[in-house]
Amino acid sequence: MSEQPAPLDSEHSWDQGFDGHEQAQQDRLARLPFAAKLEWLEEAHRLVRNLQESRRRAGLPVSDEK
Repeated sequence: MSEQPAPLDSEHSWDQGFDGHEQAQQDRLARLPFAAKLEWLEEAHRLVRNLQESRRRAGLPVSDEK
């Protein structure tokens, strides 16, 4: 007998279309604890620095806008 997967709740399902996507994303981010937001921001910063370094090594222009 094959087991049916449990339906996803609204927190873990994909939004249909783009209407309301921005607001839904802002709502999800607003519920994150401060420590999780800070961790996300630090990881994003590391990613940007790694991408900039990769571009430098490849001889491509790098924007240092802040």
